[in-house]
Amino acid sequence: MFEQRLCLACNDPLPISKRLGAQYCSRDCKHAADATAKRLARFQSHNLRSRELAVATTTYKLWLLGFQREVVERAPRFARGYQLGAPIRGGNLFWFPSSSGAKGRKRRRTLTLSWAKAVEYFSLAPFEQPWIPKAGFYRLRYVVGDEAQPQSCDEYHNIRIPYGVPLWDLAFDADELVTERP
Repeated sequence: MFEQRLCLACNDPLPISKRLGAQYCSRDCKHAADATAKRLARFQSHNLRSRELAVATTTYKLWLLGFQREVVERAPRFARGYQLGAPIRGGNLFWFPSSSGAKGRKRRRTLTLSWAKAVEYFSLAPFEQPWIPKAGFYRLRYVVGDEAQPQSCDEYHNIRIPYGVPLWDLAFDADELVTERP
């Protein structure tokens, strides 16, 4: 008995000339299926991040209000935002939020993948909640200056962040961050 095989992308019958293990009728269908799978994976990872951030927001709601007040009160006069840094094993500081140079485009590694600015920072107004991969102690620094050329201020404050939300595509493993008490 002959069973008709169907393309997984367009659901058309596969030509008899295709090998037995073939799943798609053409390269176009294969590429379309791959693109759909990538979009679905990106959507699912975004939803996972959103859920994890929502849990952190509700669980640490009171802490976040105190953190926001502390960060805003400590900010220099013309501060636009702030960054959180932790040393990577080996001594270098890695600052969040970070940028990615994937395929020549820079995107922010925060919940909303916005286009990168000259200096990445979490906004002070409106206040942007920190998005970091691991709970622990971080160094806080402010970004000051105008919108065209913001600069990071090298005044550090050590601050404890009680939650972490997984970040994918970091250049290193999150376990390499040293976030113990300084």
